[in-house]
Amino acid sequence: MKNISSRNYLSSMRVHLLPFVVWVGTIAVIIALFSHRSSRYEILGVAQGPVHQIAATCNGRLKEIKVELFDEVKQGDVVVVINSVLDNERPRPEIDAELAIIKAEMAYLAAQSKEARMAYAAQVKDRTVDLFAAGRPFANNVSDAKLRVLELTAGIEQDKLLLDELDLDIKRFVLSGALDANDIAFIDLQKMQTQKANIAKRIDQNEKILQSDQNNLAEAIQREELFEGVHKPGLAEADQAAEEALQKQTEVLARQMDEVLVRLDSVKKREAVELRAPFDGVVSLVQHDVGEAVLAGDPILTITKKTPDNIVAYATERQAGRVRENMKVQLVDRNSTPSLVVDSQVVYVGPTVEQMPARLWRNPNMPQWGRPILVKIPSGLKLVPGSMVGIKGI
Repeated sequence: MKNISSRNYLSSMRVHLLPFVVWVGTIAVIIALFSHRSSRYEILGVAQGPVHQIAATCNGRLKEIKVELFDEVKQGDVVVVINSVLDNERPRPEIDAELAIIKAEMAYLAAQSKEARMAYAAQVKDRTVDLFAAGRPFANNVSDAKLRVLELTAGIEQDKLLLDELDLDIKRFVLSGALDANDIAFIDLQKMQTQKANIAKRIDQNEKILQSDQNNLAEAIQREELFEGVHKPGLAEADQAAEEALQKQTEVLARQMDEVLVRLDSVKKREAVELRAPFDGVVSLVQHDVGEAVLAGDPILTITKKTPDNIVAYATERQAGRVRENMKVQLVDRNSTPSLVVDSQVVYVGPTVEQMPARLWRNPNMPQWGRPILVKIPSGLKLVPGSMVGIKGI
């Protein structure tokens, strides 16, 4: 019987055990890979907040940039001031000078007009005194005529009252039956009747005189008005023409001043066109310097919101067919220890395939393409803009 040495025996055992060890190792690797696959994320995304470019709203020159790179801003803060007054427009100092000249001319015309009016007023006053003296006879005639009319009217009214009293007395006398007693009563009645007739005759005569006096009064008033109309104190034709000329010059200057004020107001507003921050954030990019010319629509600086709202990721062609809006996913915060996993959902799926940002490429030298998706960041996950986040469930 052939003896087998111990060295040969060990060598033989190694040959038989090696396949078994390889097989066990393979099983362990497979189990580890499956375990790792179950816990890893499918794709990477980048936390992104709203980004807003502050762009020029008009052609002009940057007058002031009130912020610097990485400055924090609040919603409504003035961040940029643009002077949109063009180089070929009249500058504000020239417009101010033009306005000052117009105001000085208007002040001069106003002083001339005031001086002329004072002279006219003195002339009118003197003429008024003279005309008052000349028109005094006409006024006296009117006054006398009014007095006569009033006296006659009063006398007639008094006689009418006496006439009414006599008429009443006669009626009472007749009704009393005194006429049947004696002739004296009859004589008394005749006296009352005669007195009544005399009063009635006097009233008739005075009414005719009153009519004549009223006509005289009307004529006297007409003569007085005619005198006042012809000799009415006022400005002479030359004075009126001078006043109208001053007024027209003043109106022309007033229109010119209105036009200058409109231009001045426009220049003032366009000297400082303010651009404001749309939300709280950080200045992430400044693209121009003070004094540079900008055109309407040119971006001047960029403001990024401090707190991201969504995660931007890109689904591969294999994954794109499964991704849909409102799809439930999980987010893995790679920067926390241990990794934090939270539930979320897809809020938007891009319509086309786009080139991914370079930082998401597996190989920095080989561009990758994918379909963009937005995943909502839940309130429990605190991220900073630009941080990488894993996405599971796609």
